Amino acid sequence: MRGRYVYIMDGDVIKKVDIRTNSLSLRYRNEEKKINEKYLGTLDEFADTFGFQRISRSDVYCKKSGTFHTDVKIYTMLYSLFMYSKVQDKMRSVVGDLYPLYESGELDEFNTKAELITRNINNEKITRKQQNKTYSIVRSLDMLTNLDEDYCKHIVEKFLAKDEFIELLNGNNKIMRW
Repeated sequence: MRGRYVYIMDGDVIKKVDIRTNSLSLRYRNEEKKINEKYLGTLDEFADTFGFQRISRSDVYCKKSGTFHTDVKIYTMLYSLFMYSKVQDKMRSVVGDLYPLYESGELDEFNTKAELITRNINNEKITRKQQNKTYSIVRSLDMLTNLDEDYCKHIVEKFLAKDEFIELLNGNNKIMRW
């Protein structure tokens, strides 16, 4: 759950679902079910998976406090963690199909399949950022295969250092810079 959205695995596609109060009565993705029903059904499936008791209510928000009922809040947090695990397992399963394409040099097919996978985990959206990250997979695999330490350092300094810690203390409490 992030900012009143929840992510639901719908086949191979991860759907971002708006669970704010004004969206709960809308239909879920052209189905007969409303978002509220789909959301509670997803939490029920999650509860069944782990042998938890199902949520025994038909609404998710407490009218008194204007926020989630406590049980819905806790199940949603646990479900969100579970989703990370499901996505990780899904990605592990597709590696078996993708990596042989990389090894055999079929990079166009590799990129096509990887783009479809990343689009599916991006709510079926095609964005420039998503495409760039997809195409960077081959460069990352090349870098790891060749293990060019100078190139690795260049990538870290140019792209990662601005997003990560750029100053770290070494064993002598002196600052190391990337």
